[in-house]
Amino acid sequence: MLKKRFYPFLLFLLVILLLAAELLSPGFVRPRHLGVVLRQAAFLGFVGVGQTLVILSGGIDLSVGSLVTAGNIFTCELLGRNPDLSPPLVLIPLLVMGVLIGMINGLGITMLHIPPLIMTFAMGSIVDGMTLIYCGGSAAGYATPPIQYLGSKLLFGVIPVNFLLWMILLGGSTFLLNRTTFGRKLFAVGTNEIAAYVSGVNVKKVKIYTYGLSGLCAIFAGMILAGYTQTGFLGIGNEYTLSSIAATVIGGTAITGGKGGEIGTAIGALILIIIQSILTVLRIPESGRKIVEGLVILLLINAYFERGKK
Repeated sequence: MLKKRFYPFLLFLLVILLLAAELLSPGFVRPRHLGVVLRQAAFLGFVGVGQTLVILSGGIDLSVGSLVTAGNIFTCELLGRNPDLSPPLVLIPLLVMGVLIGMINGLGITMLHIPPLIMTFAMGSIVDGMTLIYCGGSAAGYATPPIQYLGSKLLFGVIPVNFLLWMILLGGSTFLLNRTTFGRKLFAVGTNEIAAYVSGVNVKKVKIYTYGLSGLCAIFAGMILAGYTQTGFLGIGNEYTLSSIAATVIGGTAITGGKGGEIGTAIGALILIIIQSILTVLRIPESGRKIVEGLVILLLINAYFERGKK
């Protein structure tokens, strides 16, 4: 588990970024605008919840971006073509699909011994192909009002509905990690897979379930994102693959597994979104944004390890 003394450091950095954003763009910290920022962070936060679980287990999931796109496209296509359908009749099968695709990742990694990097990258490519076949190479359809409400509504003009959903998912995942047997097994597998196996942990089952949860979070993010975009967009999930890893690492989760937590990832997601907002205000091109994002990750990883030595 991540040392709690790292959280104040992340929160301090978050406050500094907010102050900097306010100086550069007066009004940035107004409640309504912060609500918009939280809404953007929530989409990354959904994916980050699942990515954190996978990285804690000692793996990585490069298929999440493709699943976000699939969730976005399938939701708009199915609801747009069948507006009389009840949303749960569409959303529940999609969630099951996300779990199954994630579990296939886990099966390939544990049963066929395919490295996580290769297995999840290949699965992402397969999901992209499936999505293209389904939509015929051109996204169409639209999100119905209930989905739009979940993806874009600001309660009282301030609190995003998707942020509340993120907090529920975050709370459930934190409880899973810190208060259940599965969570303890997950940390054990990430810390030392061989030692966990010798002590009686079913390592394969833990990893399969973990990748299943990651798939669930990613496709759920795409479904809620459909309510924000209101129509499907091919490739809309691409940015979430590396961003979810970045948020997890910025939040203090060890890339080698076994140490970290969901709270840190949530703060990391907020930090990334605020940095992106600042760079937008400064009119920094995409190339410059990528460079800054990489430097921030390197600096925070260094800060994490330096604090860990104390």
